[in-house]
Amino acid sequence: MFCTRSSRPSSHPRPLASSGSPPQKKSLSKDSIEYRLRRERNNIAVRKSRDKAKRRVQLTQQRAIQLQEENHGLQALITQLTQELDTLKQILSQRHLQRRDNNLAEDESY
Repeated sequence: MFCTRSSRPSSHPRPLASSGSPPQKKSLSKDSIEYRLRRERNNIAVRKSRDKAKRRVQLTQQRAIQLQEENHGLQALITQLTQELDTLKQILSQRHLQRRDNNLAEDESY
């Protein structure tokens, strides 16, 4: 089902600008003190923003390295535990076979 716009006017009409045109920025001379102050503030803000972005990238890279190291450690632990499990399975299997052989031997002796 498609949603269509109602053709009736909205209850909150948009206010119109008094002159009917968008406001224009105040033109500043490049030699003015106000212009220089604005430029200096903008330059500081840009530097701050770029430094923040660089720090964010560095933190992300450090976290990625940390997670990779943790992953390698966990993979090694998985390998070790898998080997231990296989060894324990072999031991249990051998004991089961020995018990079965012993039970067969006891049954034959009767």
